Order: sequence, then C-alpha cells, then structure tokens
Amino acid sequence: MAGRKFVIDVMMQAPDRFSEAVRLALEAEMPGLQPAVFRARYHFSEVAQASTLAAVMETRLPRLHRS
Repeated sequence: MAGRKFVIDVMMQAPDRFSEAVRLALEAEMPGLQPAVFRARYHFSEVAQASTLAAVMETRLPRLHRS
C-alpha cells in the first residue's frame, strides 16, 4: 500500500456537534495510516432526504462499480 492514495466519502445524517466530532477524529487518525494516504470528503447534514443522499452517492461512486 506504499504510496497508494485513497478517497473516503463520509456521509452522515446527525447533529452538527456529532458530525464535527467524527470529522476531527478521522482527521486525527488518517495520518497514522501511512504509508497509504487517505483523504476524506464529508457530506454531513442534520436533516436529509433519502433522494438527496442517493444523489450524492451516485455522483461519488466510481463508474466501474455501477451496474
């Protein structure tokens, strides 16, 4: 995994204080996963419709994995 770069999409429907705590925890731990490099894209919302979450997932999934 040396030199590999990974992007993680984090989707969460939760109160802002909880989402922020998760973001801070991930940001603190990701550097320790070296030699791989992890980056996170956050999609947080206190209230979200299923259709909105599905649209975000659809735009973020690699085309290779779409059926």
